[in-house]
Amino acid sequence: MTYLLIVLAILIVSYVQSQNLPSCTYVDYDGRYYDFSGLINGTYGYTHDTLFGETYYFNICAEDTVCDTSMNIVGSSACMLNGGGEFSWINLGDYTSMELGQLPNADVTGQMGATLNYTTLNYFSTLLCSDDSQYIYTSIQMFCNPGQPTTISSALFIQNDCHVIIEITSNDACPYQNTSTTSSDDKPFECVFLDNSVAVLAPNKTIECKGSGTTICNSVDAYTQRIYMSTSDTSLTFFAPDEVQCMGSNVLCNYESMYCGFINGTEVTNY
Repeated sequence: MTYLLIVLAILIVSYVQSQNLPSCTYVDYDGRYYDFSGLINGTYGYTHDTLFGETYYFNICAEDTVCDTSMNIVGSSACMLNGGGEFSWINLGDYTSMELGQLPNADVTGQMGATLNYTTLNYFSTLLCSDDSQYIYTSIQMFCNPGQPTTISSALFIQNDCHVIIEITSNDACPYQNTSTTSSDDKPFECVFLDNSVAVLAPNKTIECKGSGTTICNSVDAYTQRIYMSTSDTSLTFFAPDEVQCMGSNVLCNYESMYCGFINGTEVTNY
């Protein structure tokens, strides 16, 4: 019997590891490209204690070993140790349910970052959540804080709708442009693609981008964090120092003879 359990555990681990698991990259509604892999905190993730006697364990775009080990499961990315509650360990989110989305009201506030969402089945029904929700929803709101270390601001379990909200701030939650350390000596021109978005880096140079059809281009000043943006449904020309990000099916960004972008939705590069 013990042998069968060991074999079953190995098969489960192999299955989880062999799946086409989600990426930790994201493009927001303004075309800014994010790579949150810098927030992955090894295999043990993050820990946060609250004044209510709860301890939250979670990881970004990865499983949390404390959760898996403590609950004897595989594939948890978030959990809670409820010191004063009826249940001790509660799974708050499965790794394979991971989805990245916009921060609340970011279209109004301009706040840079994203929300990482996990879900899992609620096996405790109304004993845990007052609305008898079938699922537990965990939202990790990652706020861009340029040049600053990762800090967990708060964690709250809202029992009315079975929703956990965790807020963190970090330089690693900033768009691709703000986190680059590319120098003009080793890489004078560099491009990164994700879906129909292209991020372009050309340190100490002025980049010119031209687009036709629906196009969004933006640039973030690395020193003041001021955002410069231009959008068009017909044609667009956008100039930016050092770095720029554009989204569209027909847009090219260049410095002198080096360029990259999209032509009819196809990636093109020359650098």
